Amino acid sequence: MFMMPTYGYHTEFYGLDAFIHTMIISSLSTAALISLAFFLFEGYSLYCIARHRGLKKPWLSWIPVGQDWICGSISDQYRYLTAGQIKHRRVILSVLSAVKVALGSVAVILSVRILTILVFGMAGYDTPRHIRYQVAQFAAAAVVLAVVAIGFWIARLILHHMCMYDLYRSADPKNGTAMTALGIIVHILEPFFLFYVREKDEGMPPRRDGTGRAAQSSAPCGTERPVDTDYRTPEGGPEQL
Repeated sequence: MFMMPTYGYHTEFYGLDAFIHTMIISSLSTAALISLAFFLFEGYSLYCIARHRGLKKPWLSWIPVGQDWICGSISDQYRYLTAGQIKHRRVILSVLSAVKVALGSVAVILSVRILTILVFGMAGYDTPRHIRYQVAQFAAAAVVLAVVAIGFWIARLILHHMCMYDLYRSADPKNGTAMTALGIIVHILEPFFLFYVREKDEGMPPRRDGTGRAAQSSAPCGTERPVDTDYRTPEGGPEQL
């Protein structure tokens, strides 16, 4: 009986499969590198602003949740010095960010668990009824987790943009509203706006020397400007200039 050769078919199939896997891995790797580059770029700008404003622990700008702490601290500082308000946004924003990271980690664990159940079930290690029961349980937990995560994500997003508005207003009052709006619409612009205002403080009150006279000075990134005791806040307030 004559049989059709299958060598070419299998070669083409496995070659396409390998090509798809390679493309997926390359795309994920490229996306991860781009995300890391933007994270470091934004961290550098926040570090410069924190040093320029005399905030404590500017190195937190290089840590994911720490970036929210610095961003909230800049907003707290601006609100206190311009309106005498103590908002504690750095604490609230950091907590929301930490919860978001924790919920994201749990979501990944649930996804891996569901995939494991399906794989081992299809391999014959469990009955179809038991598989459906387990998947339904984890799927219900995933839905509840997704609803809670979306709530925290929205709350963090709103507070983040409120802090960014204060940051832009403290650095460049004329363009603060425009930069905030553009950052909301096109989020990728935010790191570039932060880099642009990293050494600006046009919306901040003037610094004062020991005699109470106004003293303005510019400091490059990495050089911390002296702390002014005239602008110290009450205990429990944000770190100030």
